[in-house]
Amino acid sequence: MKQVAGTDIYAAQDDDRSRSILFSDLHISDLDSAVFVNFRRLLEDAAGAAQDSRVLILGDLFEFWIGPRQLASKVGAGVAEILRDCSARGLSITILIGNRDFMLDQIVYGAAERLSPDAPVPVLHVDRTESRPGGAANVAFCLRELKAEVRCFGVVGDDAEATELRAALTNALNRIDQIEKREAIQAQRRAGFDPTNL
Repeated sequence: MKQVAGTDIYAAQDDDRSRSILFSDLHISDLDSAVFVNFRRLLEDAAGAAQDSRVLILGDLFEFWIGPRQLASKVGAGVAEILRDCSARGLSITILIGNRDFMLDQIVYGAAERLSPDAPVPVLHVDRTESRPGGAANVAFCLRELKAEVRCFGVVGDDAEATELRAALTNALNRIDQIEKREAIQAQRRAGFDPTNL
C-alpha cells in the first residue's frame, strides 16, 4: 500500500499491460444483481488474459462501506472471493479507496469585471460552457490517449448529464461495457470557472 495525494492505494505491481478495465460506482448490494454478475464476468474475462490486463477499482464498490468486517458479509465475501481468484490467476488489480465517480466536468467561461458587493468573489458574465468527462471517466480518457484498451463499467443517473457523459465515453472509447442508468442516482457534475479580465 502507498499514499498518493492523501489516498490509500493498494496497487499491484504492473508491467507493460495494454488492457485496462475500470470499475467505478458499482454499489454492489446483492450477489444476484446484474451489476455483480457483469462485474464477475468482466473480471473472469480479464483473468483469462491476465498477462495483458489490469483492473482498476476506483471507488464505491459496495452500496456502503463499514470497514473490513463487511468482507465477512455474504456480499463482501462474494466480491473478495472473485478478486482473490482473479488475482491468483495473475490479474493485476488496483483498488483506490474512496469516491471516484463517473462524472461530468463543466467549465464555465466568461468575463469577470467586478467583485460582488456581498462577498469578495468575482461576478461572472457567462459566455459559454464546455463539458468533458471527469472523475473515473477522465481516467478512462487518459488511459485511452496512452493507447491502452479501456473498458468501463459503473452506474450513473438517468438525466441529461448522464446521457451526455455516456455519449462522450462511447465516442472516445468506441464502446462502454455497461454504464447502467438508475433513476435513484443523480449524475455527478463538477463545475469549474475560467474568468477573464481579472
